[in-house]
Amino acid sequence: MHFSENKYCLLFVDASAEQNTHAQIVFTVSKDLFNTLPDTIINKIGSSEHYFGESVDFHLPYPDLFGNAEFGYRKCAYVTHLNEESLIHIDIRHEYRHEIARTIHVLSRILYNNEVSCPLIIDTYTERCQWGHPLTGTISKNIFEWLRFKALESKHGLETSVPEDVIHTMEYVWKTLGSTDEHGFGMNCSGWICPDGRFILTCPGNACDIAIYPDMDYGNHLDRIGFNCHNLDTATQQITLLAGLIKLCQIAELDKETMM
Repeated sequence: MHFSENKYCLLFVDASAEQNTHAQIVFTVSKDLFNTLPDTIINKIGSSEHYFGESVDFHLPYPDLFGNAEFGYRKCAYVTHLNEESLIHIDIRHEYRHEIARTIHVLSRILYNNEVSCPLIIDTYTERCQWGHPLTGTISKNIFEWLRFKALESKHGLETSVPEDVIHTMEYVWKTLGSTDEHGFGMNCSGWICPDGRFILTCPGNACDIAIYPDMDYGNHLDRIGFNCHNLDTATQQITLLAGLIKLCQIAELDKETMM
């Protein structure tokens, strides 16, 4: 995949028992863009004490002899390089759920742009308070057209469920990251595609979801379509719904390739 100067791609990689690897959220960027990250992070990161309750350093990606590097808060991620691409791997691990959310927040703010061709662009926030973990962003017109196509497959003009892999991804992340108190909300996640192509993904909580809501603009004149969130209180909720949306966009991208 070729990346322009500011473009990034988000992937969700399933856990592998055979290879003994965690599930991952992966940011893929060009090496040229990656090489600018240390200076940008130093200049823009700010204090993390208000979030963690103590000062926690952001580990910058200085490579070892093989070009790999630990990355993020409490080294919750690591970096590998492949040809002209740099991959930031964020393991889905219970003990690092807040570090994961905060690391994704830093990356989303630094990498945010509205390039038309990016399938998914995110913007996140992290505060230890009610509604403190919002997740917003945009999907490309191609992704939205795929959603509309999937909606048309519903013969009755009703909502259709998102692919099962999306639900499985969200439930895996929720069960892996969630605290005992969070698991008290239940374990079931869900998702639908509306007849007009809008989506909604939900996870346990108080009406906790991300969606293209009916009052948002999602017309044909747009190159990118925005989505918003409701009642994302915790890091677990934010990461669960993000993982589901990444998986949904991956499936759409692969499906569109087979349709061409």
